Amino acid sequence: MYWAAGELELKEEERVIDEDSGCDRSDLDDDPNAGAIAGRMEIEDDNFRDSVYWDRTFHPHGNGEQKKDADPIPRTTENMTGLDVKTPDKVGNLTFQDEDGPWVAVPDDYPRFFWELEAEGAFIPTITDTDSPVSIGNELGVYVTVQNTNPEEETQTVVLLDPNGNPVDTEEVTIPGEIEDNPSKSIELAWDTDSDDGGKGEITVTTEDALDTEVVDVQGGEDDDAPDSEFQVDIDGTNSPVDAGDDLDVNVTIENAGNESDEQTVYLTDPTDSIVGNIVVDLEPGETRERTITWETDAGDADEDPQEITVHTDDDTDSDDVSIEEAGDADEPNFEITNVEPFDPVEEGDPLDVEVTVNNTGGAEGTQYVVLAEGNDFPPILDQNRITLEPGEERTFDLTWETQDGDGDTDPQEISVHTEDDSTTKDVTVKPSDAAEFQVDITDTNSPVIVGEQLNLTVQVENVGDAEGTQYIYLEHPTDSSRILDIQEVTLDEQGGSDDSTEIELQWSTTTDYEGDITVRSEDDSDSERVAIEVDSSTAVGGEINSPIDVNLEQVRIS
Repeated sequence: MYWAAGELELKEEERVIDEDSGCDRSDLDDDPNAGAIAGRMEIEDDNFRDSVYWDRTFHPHGNGEQKKDADPIPRTTENMTGLDVKTPDKVGNLTFQDEDGPWVAVPDDYPRFFWELEAEGAFIPTITDTDSPVSIGNELGVYVTVQNTNPEEETQTVVLLDPNGNPVDTEEVTIPGEIEDNPSKSIELAWDTDSDDGGKGEITVTTEDALDTEVVDVQGGEDDDAPDSEFQVDIDGTNSPVDAGDDLDVNVTIENAGNESDEQTVYLTDPTDSIVGNIVVDLEPGETRERTITWETDAGDADEDPQEITVHTDDDTDSDDVSIEEAGDADEPNFEITNVEPFDPVEEGDPLDVEVTVNNTGGAEGTQYVVLAEGNDFPPILDQNRITLEPGEERTFDLTWETQDGDGDTDPQEISVHTEDDSTTKDVTVKPSDAAEFQVDITDTNSPVIVGEQLNLTVQVENVGDAEGTQYIYLEHPTDSSRILDIQEVTLDEQGGSDDSTEIELQWSTTTDYEGDITVRSEDDSDSERVAIEVDSSTAVGGEINSPIDVNLEQVRIS
């Protein structure tokens, strides 16, 4: 398997290519802007064309000439980079490090050769085992081996995230740097499950450089031999026909006909079997839920004939024909919702303001009601505003949910905004009045520091809520919010208690120069402070200490 930049031009036969095959990136185009990936899963029935990807942003017709009998899959650079590239709607057909394959997902870049990443150096976690399945309320142990491929000693915080992406355990790990031996350390992390954690889900172990995932099962109830969940899906209707460039809404009903609660991703695919929309649904046994999946069509999706769309769960599918027409000259108003920004979280009883922007993309003046509703439909209507817009005119205004006692919930709630032509949903947080609320304030730093030194931040954490609580307070990477630089678990009394505030220290072992804001977050609040990490002019050669390097794979010895 290999990856390349530039338009795809394959010069190898259709076969599995790995470190033993002598594959050279110079065999492929070197243009770094476009980006293409070719690969093959190491299974007998894999079809080569299902593992070739090209960047549609830079070349609308794939690789221009068909160099092989293949049908490349269109993706954007964003789809082909980052830590989550192995999801189905990105480049999920490739084999990754999870099964000792040669691919590794790295932040903000294309997947790499594993041996290329070794040459660059990284802190790589691998989940070797878990205690799954466990019963709700019990501790789930996660056993991790962390490998340091850097030439020097490295210290990083290893973070365990639950299936919802919440940090549940951390451990600071120091490993010496012996690149030939690739030293490693085994650690154990733990997730204390509770009543809301039942079902199967994917946990994540992450460092600053890489991550690994594993599906675990938190079981509830007494009958361990009961059948698994079974998500049945039916398409109830669509808003077809639509003009190319407009949203195609597909209304579906999902029922869990099994005997276990579960969470599944429900996918919408177009006639080419490409994923064009998805939702995540969590259902108890026997529960039914109506949802809408949206396909954001573009000009290339128009067709004179009806097209078949399909909705998929892990257990079932349903299909329907829809019409996507060429967009003509609009002679009617079209009120499109271009932005919805809720100012949450708020406490129940306080108003929740939602900033809404509406643009008349049609060809005529119009007057419509813009409605704020609870859930994905209305009634109940929470607020409304009647506006008149000229063609091309855009207006921004606030709608308000006057929350009442009893509206609070520990989980996010869904609100929606509607015009006659468009609708969109958002999750908002309305806290119960007796909930904990952790505010954070960066009170001091040792900025400026030299690259390679440790940046220290002093943070005041205060619980201004009416209940005792425990939260993780973490330091966010300034250029990649998905990366956690440091994290601490804090427990505080309710407001007015003897221990309702504390002071903590968060740290960043810097590796690159930077000047700008750095952010500390709790579940409820955030605070930013401007810092400077400067290059030591007496030793600097430029660039990031652990930045990617060019590697001639022909000169890399694989042992």
